[in-house]
Amino acid sequence: MDSNEAELKTVAILELQTPLIMATLEQWQGVADRLATRLCHPVILLRRLDFEERAETLESLVKEYRERGFLRFVVIPIGLEPYDILGLKTAIVWSHQEHIQAAIHIAREWNMADWSNLLLTSICDNVTASNQANALNNPSKPPQKKALLVISDGGATTCESRTTGVELACLSHEMLQQDSGWAIRYAFMQGVIPNLAQVFHQMDSDQIHQVVLLCWRLDQEKVSELFRTIGQLHALDMPVLEPANAWFWDRLTNQMPGPLKLLDHPIAIHILFEKYLDALASRPIGRYLAEAVSESDQDRSLFRFDLMSLDQRIDSHLPSEYQGRTDTVRSQSMGSRALEFNADGLVPWDEIWTSFCDLAMAGGPPHRGKLLEAISREQVLQDRDAYHGVANEIRRGIELVTQLKTMESESLGWVGILCDDEAMAVWLMRAIIVENVMVRREKEILFVPAGPEFTIKREIKNVITSVAKTVHYWRAHLKTRS
Repeated sequence: MDSNEAELKTVAILELQTPLIMATLEQWQGVADRLATRLCHPVILLRRLDFEERAETLESLVKEYRERGFLRFVVIPIGLEPYDILGLKTAIVWSHQEHIQAAIHIAREWNMADWSNLLLTSICDNVTASNQANALNNPSKPPQKKALLVISDGGATTCESRTTGVELACLSHEMLQQDSGWAIRYAFMQGVIPNLAQVFHQMDSDQIHQVVLLCWRLDQEKVSELFRTIGQLHALDMPVLEPANAWFWDRLTNQMPGPLKLLDHPIAIHILFEKYLDALASRPIGRYLAEAVSESDQDRSLFRFDLMSLDQRIDSHLPSEYQGRTDTVRSQSMGSRALEFNADGLVPWDEIWTSFCDLAMAGGPPHRGKLLEAISREQVLQDRDAYHGVANEIRRGIELVTQLKTMESESLGWVGILCDDEAMAVWLMRAIIVENVMVRREKEILFVPAGPEFTIKREIKNVITSVAKTVHYWRAHLKTRS
């Protein structure tokens, strides 16, 4: 993001789609308010609307905030279904017709991993805090086995039932990957297996007595029906006391399930903040609207879905810092200041570079013009003290700029770098060679040259720079795509 982009006044729009968990508009508004505090700019909550009302509302929001000086809008859909960008069409058409700058960015839809992260993290933290308080009051009570039970309706049609079943299975699978120590179960209220009676029977067999009831795609009426059904299965009167996202139930105490407000957990803001940053890295949606448009024209073909697909394919091959960019990538060498020394007479290697990415992205020239070759054992033995000084300085510089552990090699003339794994070492070896610095590898350890005649301003700087640039590129770009 350049300095001009950073100065754009921005407003975020949280757009609720089909409700998945029990949550009131007031609860979602609380999320929007906390996100606004985090972003330091307005965040608007937009409830689920039909197409025409949604289009009118989005257009009026863009007009209102554009008149107040806001130039950038970030729409964050909350749901699972693909976002319908056509609802934004009238707002984009208006800005084009009025020749008004209004950049509208769309965040990626939530996926099952996002919902799993939100639900399981907030549930675990809520119940852990409750259990810790109970443990202080009842220190002799042994810890109980815990289960998260995700419950949904069977669906009015076979298609609805299958869709919901796939969702619950995917959500359960994502939660199991988090290895939280919780048993994960799901059940249907009617018509579909597994049903509530079967799941509760299995939990009895497994001696699971602490249960969190999480409702998925159930409205308040269905939740009341659910609690009546559970009450009948357990010979209890279980009315719903207040709206909540989930309920914690200790089945041994026969007490009423206690409500859990999952959206109050900070993880909700964390997920939305990531979606927000991801949206800002994308191209404005107006890029995909054909220029020759009229306000009354509702032809879907006016959206360039072919161009959008092309951009997505291009972005999938680009490092994260270049996704969504349309500016020119420069191929000049990475910038660095003249070598300076701190109060201890040492070079602050982690502070001397101005950039890494454009050179690496554009395939510019290697860092060295001539190959820095391996140093022979005989050369090292001619001045062991100077050699150890060079090796120590290379190690210090590499550790400062990469936070990787280093070691002096048993084979004289080399400094070892411990990579995160063998795949990283293989990639770095190839990349450093391209920088015209000799390198070799033993499993996950890389070895770069060190010699007694190396100087700070030339060979030592060459080695540290080549390692710094390639490690930065591996971590900040390639690894984010894995």
